[in-house]
Formats: sequence, structure tokens, C-alpha cells
Amino acid sequence: MKLQPHIMLLDNDPEFCSIVIDQLQIDNEFIVSHYDKIRNAVQTIVTSQIDLILVSSVVLRRETNEIINLLGKAQKNTPVILLQDNSDNLEETYSANVQYVIKKPFRISTLITSIIKCINNFEQGDNSKISVGPYLFIPKRKLMINDSLEIRLTDKETAMISYLYFSNSDVVGRDELLHAIWGYNPDANTHTLETHVYRLRQKIEKNPSKAEILVTEEKGYRLNA
Repeated sequence: MKLQPHIMLLDNDPEFCSIVIDQLQIDNEFIVSHYDKIRNAVQTIVTSQIDLILVSSVVLRRETNEIINLLGKAQKNTPVILLQDNSDNLEETYSANVQYVIKKPFRISTLITSIIKCINNFEQGDNSKISVGPYLFIPKRKLMINDSLEIRLTDKETAMISYLYFSNSDVVGRDELLHAIWGYNPDANTHTLETHVYRLRQKIEKNPSKAEILVTEEKGYRLNA
């Protein structure tokens, strides 16, 4: 990762933005540009070297696809981190090619770690890989690779692994993971989540009955990455 990456923050909550900007710039580790609306940020996105974009999903949920499309038209390979509110459906963000999500509230240390991970992954190209157990996880291709073995993942499986990987805590509660992947869908419940976890383990675990990668804990699930 280069010295002083340029971060763009898209949010219209002044208090939240002030805290985030101050913390990111406290040791001159990052340069931060802040905009409260996508139309005000267009010229900077197109003409400047932006290393990562932080988007608040509460305020800018409807404009996320616009950002992704704009980056594509400008031929920019820029990672986007969605700062997720509880009411969001994480799978919808994956359909918009947003590969990185952080759930509010979060610690600044967690945000900085995620920013560095995202930039490093994207510097490796579109096939950036994340180590998960014995596998290399490629979110954009929805693949887990181990030597010559390729395991294809569904949208929800990709979302679950990524959410657990970038989570603020080691263990993610069942309700939190359920709402992150399915949103507040009345048809989704803990049985829905457990069914998808079971199917994912069948794909990636050497012994699914004694999971070592996607582990069940008393309060939820943990990913051994």
C-alpha cells in the first residue's frame, strides 16, 4: 500500500464525518476528501486518484449503484466500503459489486484495518485473494480455491464469508448475520441461516460435522481466516 492513500468519504452526517476524518488523518496516515452528495463528488472520482471510497448506506443507499457505474465508466478499479446500517440487506450490496461492508457502530481501528486490507487486495487486481483456512477466497469471482480444487459459491455464501471476515468482532451473532445477509425479511429466520451455513460447510469443510473454518460458537459464528 502506498504512502498516504487518498480516501473519499460520502456521508451527510457532520458529527460522524468529523470524527472519522479526524481519526483517519490523526497521524497523517490517510488523506480524506469528504462529500455529502454523489453529484458533488463526481469530478473528484473521475479526475483524481482515489484509493478507496467509504459510503454511508443510511444516507447514500440509493446512490451506491451510481457510484459503481461511475467508477466503471471512468475505468477506475477503486474499492468501495459500505458502512452498513442494521436495516440493510447485505446481499443487495453484493449484486452492486460492493465487496466490502462494515457494520455500524464500528471502532476506528477496525475501519483502518479494513481500509488497508481492501486497498492491498485491490492492488493485486480483480482476482484479489483472501486467505480463509486452507483456501484462497476470491470474492469477485465467488470462488474458494485450494490447489487445483475450485469451489463455487452462491451470492449469500460469498456475503456470509466476507461479512465474517471483515466483522468488528471474532464471533458474529446469529441475528446480526441473518439481518446482514437477508435484511429484515419476514420469511428469513435462524433456520434459514443455519441451512445456508450447513450447505456452505458441506462445500468447504474437510469434516462438516467438526467444522474448523466456519465454526459455531455459543453466541454465533466465527471464521477461522
